[in-house]
Amino acid sequence: MLYCVNKNPQSPWREHEVHNVSTCIRLPDPINRQSLWYHLSCWPAKTEAKKYFDNVDWCYWCCKPCHTR
Repeated sequence: MLYCVNKNPQSPWREHEVHNVSTCIRLPDPINRQSLWYHLSCWPAKTEAKKYFDNVDWCYWCCKPCHTR
C-alpha cells in the first residue's frame, strides 16, 4: 500500500499524520503530502515518516490498527 505523511502538524498534539493513500477519506492536500512509498502495513510507514518528522501518529480513519490517540 502507498502511504504519505502530512507535512502540516495536526492539533491538538502537533502530530504529522500517516495516511494510506489508497483508502483514506481524509487525505491532506497533495501539496502537503510527503510520500512514504509502499509498505505492507502502517507500522513500517511510521518508521519511514520519522525520517522526516519527530512527532508522528497514524490517521484514525485509514490506519485504525496503528492509531494511538
